[in-house]
Amino acid sequence: MLLSLFIDSIFIPLSFGNQELSLRMNYEQFCISILILLPLAVLVGHLTLRLGALAPLPFIRSDLFTTSLRLIVADVLIEIMQNSLSCVPFEEEEDMVELVLQSFGVGCPLYARALTPASALQVYGYRFLAIVLGIFLGECWMPVALTGGIATGKSTVAKQLVEGHPVDASADTNLKKDGENKKEAKSKINDELESGTVYLVDTDKIGHDILLESTKGNVYQKIVSTFGTDILDENKVIDRKKLGAKIFDNRTLRHKLNGITHPCIVYKMVQKLLWGLTFSGCDVTVGDVPLLFEAGMPAMFCLTVVVTCTPEQELQRLMARNPELTKEECQARIRAQMPVEKKANRANIVINNSGDLQNLVKEVEKARKQIIWRLYGFGFTLTQIVTIVGASLPIAIWYKLYQHSQGDPTESS
Repeated sequence: MLLSLFIDSIFIPLSFGNQELSLRMNYEQFCISILILLPLAVLVGHLTLRLGALAPLPFIRSDLFTTSLRLIVADVLIEIMQNSLSCVPFEEEEDMVELVLQSFGVGCPLYARALTPASALQVYGYRFLAIVLGIFLGECWMPVALTGGIATGKSTVAKQLVEGHPVDASADTNLKKDGENKKEAKSKINDELESGTVYLVDTDKIGHDILLESTKGNVYQKIVSTFGTDILDENKVIDRKKLGAKIFDNRTLRHKLNGITHPCIVYKMVQKLLWGLTFSGCDVTVGDVPLLFEAGMPAMFCLTVVVTCTPEQELQRLMARNPELTKEECQARIRAQMPVEKKANRANIVINNSGDLQNLVKEVEKARKQIIWRLYGFGFTLTQIVTIVGASLPIAIWYKLYQHSQGDPTESS
């Protein structure tokens, strides 16, 4: 399909004339490209990414659906750009709405005259660069959210996503035979993870850090002035257990705490997500957000991965992790969050952590593959497809431009 689009764009019949662009029309076409096409392309690029990530057709493999969707969107965008080249009006008085619509090839006026190849190439250049840049920016924001219940195993899953398969050289007979040490084994596994590398943003850690007085942009003073000095330990550090005990049964105080901490956490999380998406060099940037649904943040992410287990396991694991809590206190903390079943129903990908560690590894690697398929398809982004296909049209225009410069009598007039 990609080859077909490429060939069609080269051999599409192009008609040119003798109309040159005036300085005013140059300015208008440049402004339309930057102010209209660029934001629209950002929206199209991001919506295409999100729709591909959702993979709404269960009978089609997610990578096939994602790539097919991008090919269709690329074809539509290129067709619009091709058709709009013959729709550049030259009247001095032109309604702005009509001018914008005509830039998309809609409502082409009878007085629109054919451009010279050089002018057509110039107009196409404005539009093509604006669309490619916009799509690229739209596709840049592609973070994945990882969430789940209070003790379902999010941290274990996050570690597995970042590090890959757990390595135990002493337990692997093949490694013993080959004489590989643990470091070499881990290097071998990392080499196998050619795709699906993960940069993790831990919002729990962010929440811990902003309570420290030494952290830049902390909320230490606001918390102490709001909840009192009795939440501090002997080192004047906020004791999270004391703070938690103080707000747990008091909804008003809990809302006050969330109002102080959540804006700061979200701000720092977005900063780290942007850094991960731009500079980390990893294929996927994942935000570990325990209260994703409770805080109303699913829309910030392209994909939502939920870690689940049975209610009995959740309670047992919480009691084992926090032995200072009674069974009733553990049950109350679980009830304070959205039930795991509801989170799973709203998830794009579910990781079942009801089994042993070996089963969890399989679940995580299956989820990793699904994430890559949904975000990247067969490996072509919409930006790449539009660039490859769209850049082929100037070949035909340059050929016409060459004919024009040679005075070819066969060119359209």
